[in-house]
Amino acid sequence: MSSFIISDDCETDFILINEQCYYEQDINILNTFIINSNGSINMILDDNDNGFIEPLELCYQEWENGRIKVFDCNPIIINGYYNWLDISSEIPNNITDWEFIEVFLMPYNNLTGLVPESICELNLDFSNQNIFDINSNSLCPPYPDCIEPYIYWQNTFNTDCELDTCYNLGISDFISYELYGDNIVNSYEDLDGEGYLGINLFNDGPYCGNYPGIRIQSDTPGVSLYENEFETWWYGIDSQGVYGLNIPIEISPFIPIGTAITFVAEAVTLHCENDCSESDDPYCNMCPITDPVTLSLTVGSNFTNSLGDTNFDGEINVLDITQLVSYVLNINNYNTWDLVYLISDLNEDYFLNVQDIILLVNIILED
Repeated sequence: MSSFIISDDCETDFILINEQCYYEQDINILNTFIINSNGSINMILDDNDNGFIEPLELCYQEWENGRIKVFDCNPIIINGYYNWLDISSEIPNNITDWEFIEVFLMPYNNLTGLVPESICELNLDFSNQNIFDINSNSLCPPYPDCIEPYIYWQNTFNTDCELDTCYNLGISDFISYELYGDNIVNSYEDLDGEGYLGINLFNDGPYCGNYPGIRIQSDTPGVSLYENEFETWWYGIDSQGVYGLNIPIEISPFIPIGTAITFVAEAVTLHCENDCSESDDPYCNMCPITDPVTLSLTVGSNFTNSLGDTNFDGEINVLDITQLVSYVLNINNYNTWDLVYLISDLNEDYFLNVQDIILLVNIILED
């Protein structure tokens, strides 16, 4: 192992390693990562083959005037294969002693525990993943405010994390509309139209990887949402992410005109309860995250919205044109599964462009 020497050749608080002076506290933090990883670190980092990972061997480093500036623990690619470094330490509270750090990259490791609030004191652009990245670890929420918007995925299964990473899911929009028809809530024998519910699931918290999803129910007999209920899940949803859905609905011709139909939507996660064996509720493992959102329709009356209602206000007018133009100009900011995208795609070609704008203008002029 390299010997650490307090030498007259180095300034105060610096130590001599391999004839170079290094700030002792910078070295101590590297040692903390090594010691707290309990032997899990990939020995591919053992450059001198002495059977130990030494501080200056831990990941790619750059130093200037004895202070660490770059710490890059990305996987090492050899002959086309990724070699994971498997650092399993917590991030030490005194990470702020790396006051000259300019690049801090530790993705795809096994970092655990809570991220110390002190990390916000580092002079880093946390939004730039080429400068700061601790994603794809096992770090527990809640995350410091300075980094929470940039935490996209953490494996919190089978960890000691006390909080579910999916604590900020919710329903942002819940609408109804009809394709091809008169936009009147009719039975499925109305062959001129297809009724749909539209809904957005949002995530205002960190990356949620516990199978976030949506559950919609209606207790009105004769209303079909896959046997009166609809559930779907995704593998995960990014921080500040939005997922939208179009869900077809069918109404029995035996439901009288004037009947009120209520749909209840909830943001859920799959398997968020540890034990449902004592529960009579078949959905006890789905854990509603937020209060339910309701949508009411009346048979024989209009749907709440219509295709082209890009701002979801229930009306088609020049405001929707303005909104659609904004979407088209900023198309890279929207996903094809976002409800905004779905209800704005008037010609249903899975693209938002000038053709949709022309169709929307024609709809308004015809009215």
